[in-house]
Amino acid sequence: MYCADKRMSNKPVDVTMRLLQPFLDEGYRLYVDNYYCCPDLWNQMQGRNTMLVGTCRKNRVGMLADLFQNRQRPRTSTSGGRVSW
Repeated sequence: MYCADKRMSNKPVDVTMRLLQPFLDEGYRLYVDNYYCCPDLWNQMQGRNTMLVGTCRKNRVGMLADLFQNRQRPRTSTSGGRVSW
C-alpha cells in the first residue's frame, strides 16, 4: 500500500490504522503477514479491541527474544494419536 499524499505516513502501522478506522473497537480479528506484524501494531490493536493474528519475523525491531525460543512439541498424527518417529 502506498499513500501519495506527503502529509500522511506510509509506515505499515499508520496505513493499517487508517484503513481499519471504521472497524476498530468492534471486536474483529486482523490477519497479517510478516511485513505488517510488529509490536507497535499489536499494541495499538489491543488498545482498540481488535485482535491481531499473524506471522512475525524473529529479527523485527521490538520483538521479544523469549517469544521465539525453541519449544519442543510432541509429534502427533492428524487423528490425535501418538506417532513414533
